[in-house]
Amino acid sequence: MTTHPDRVGTPQRVLDVWRAELTPVAREWSLLLSSPEVELNHGDLRPGPGAGAATPLLLAQAVDLGAAAGADDAPDLATVLDASARAARPMSGSPDQALATLVALLGGAEAVNDRLRRGGHRTRFRTDGGSSLVPAEQAETMAALTGNPVYEVTLPALLADAPAGLAAYLVADAVLWHAQGWTPTTRQDGGVLALPDGEDLTVHVRAVVAGPSSSAEPVLDDPVYAAFGRALGRTLPLLGHGDLRVEA
Repeated sequence: MTTHPDRVGTPQRVLDVWRAELTPVAREWSLLLSSPEVELNHGDLRPGPGAGAATPLLLAQAVDLGAAAGADDAPDLATVLDASARAARPMSGSPDQALATLVALLGGAEAVNDRLRRGGHRTRFRTDGGSSLVPAEQAETMAALTGNPVYEVTLPALLADAPAGLAAYLVADAVLWHAQGWTPTTRQDGGVLALPDGEDLTVHVRAVVAGPSSSAEPVLDDPVYAAFGRALGRTLPLLGHGDLRVEA
């Protein structure tokens, strides 16, 4: 954990907030959080099921392919963005089905994984849309998508459009780009929140739930995603950004 000199003690207070919110609803959890004020990493950050949270890595590949290939060889961007929006939102259809569409558009799992391997990534995808996602790689890719103008075309697919997960307690004009991952035993949410001073906050949280769920549309009513939102909302005042949250 690192912190700005003016925020000594803040990392522990932030961790205490996330612990208080997640311990009642999760067997275990991990957190990556980076802002101008603090840098945090907590818990098991090894690869795990990615589901829709892995979408940003495929979006980045789609843009890279379009830039490197001739117009006839590039994946259709409108189709890529539509599948990405569905994959990144578990409530809007089957994330794995949308991810399988993305993987196919990018040449199949073998081609996708070969590009990831050559780029030094350990995240991997399967043909059926399943994945093994490295949390740090999701966070790094989200930061690249939001920070590099080359990837600006991808952002509408990741823009928060409902008060769920990390977006649950943000004010109406807050700008959050994120991707959520849901499996019967895990919940994930990772994204980038624009801060008023032109900086940003990058966060990725993953929780292993106490018992499996079979719900096809879990986000709005899921207690783990609700805890993600409350924790981020309680974190913002600790970092000096309380004006971005609404009261729980």
